[in-house]
Amino acid sequence: MDLDEKHLIEYSILGTILLLFIGFFWYFRFDKTALLIVSGAGALLYSIWGIIHHAVQERLTRLIALEYILFGFLVFLLLFFVIGL
Repeated sequence: MDLDEKHLIEYSILGTILLLFIGFFWYFRFDKTALLIVSGAGALLYSIWGIIHHAVQERLTRLIALEYILFGFLVFLLLFFVIGL
């Protein structure tokens, strides 16, 4: 498997996660508790995907892992405040 195929698979997984997140966000749009859970799960999956992606590329450092975790947490906090819980 060459590098382009590997990237295509990895980014297809990320795209699938994003589409599922949008779908669940739309489906549960009237349930604030479910939206909170979907937001947390989406942020967690994004963080895990980023860490695994860099680990597979053998470029994972603590700083990169921290960046994905903090960015996921920031997005979760933004959605938390926008949802208005």
